[in-house]
Amino acid sequence: MTDPTSVKVQWIEGYTFLASNREGYSILMDARVDDQDLPMSMSPSQTLLASLGGCTGIDIVSILKKMRQKVTGVKIEVTGDRTAGYPKYFQEVDVKYIIEGRGIEKSAVERAISLSQEKYCTVSNTINGKAKLHHSYEIVESP
Repeated sequence: MTDPTSVKVQWIEGYTFLASNREGYSILMDARVDDQDLPMSMSPSQTLLASLGGCTGIDIVSILKKMRQKVTGVKIEVTGDRTAGYPKYFQEVDVKYIIEGRGIEKSAVERAISLSQEKYCTVSNTINGKAKLHHSYEIVESP
């Protein structure tokens, strides 16, 4: 293993778990198991989709900055479609990038997305193959 990453996950109560890393950062995860449950945070499945958005978002910002694109904002909408039966997993995942900036080049956005999804994003490369990943983008000109 060349780049080990680890987190610790601890049960809090009900169906709530706290995940933390070595640096002391943490997130809550929860799930609605029955109609009586009131989740206090995102579910692990939602956290996976959020991780994909965050991972690829970091790549997109980094790559577009290196390409000298004048990015002023990035929003990423991630939607997953899970299988109906067990074992449940995301079979389709749609990632929509909304890139805001001044004079953003379409070719730069397409290149950044391609590099992120195919080379740099650990989360994307981990789930790709199990889930079909689709992407789209929108460029919004800012003043």
